[in-house]
Amino acid sequence: MILTDLDRTQDMTTQTAPKTVSDWQLYSGMKGASEAARKLTSALKRTEKAVRKDLLAAERAGETDTAVAGSIMYKHYSAIFVPVQHTYASQGAYDTEPRTVAKCYLEKVAEDYGFYGYIDF
Repeated sequence: MILTDLDRTQDMTTQTAPKTVSDWQLYSGMKGASEAARKLTSALKRTEKAVRKDLLAAERAGETDTAVAGSIMYKHYSAIFVPVQHTYASQGAYDTEPRTVAKCYLEKVAEDYGFYGYIDF
């Protein structure tokens, strides 16, 4: 599928964003776990939007190194997603599993811009 610049600033990943307590691998028995899942999903979508904008600019500038993608992803992940993780840490949001879920999702986003493989951020 050929993506236009407009398409690629939208939600175009082939995977579905995690939404549920189970998707995020949160502590399902904890009060507030469902709210945490909703907030994590919202933060991930905001992170994705910011990442897409900067990855498109990097692609246009001819930047193809995964370190560039990693820097972009780290900047937005840290600013947007991590604060929500901290807020819901007691529901398991700051554990390894939700971090891995988010990072894998964002790596798939980066593939839309020609950044493939493991991206360290």
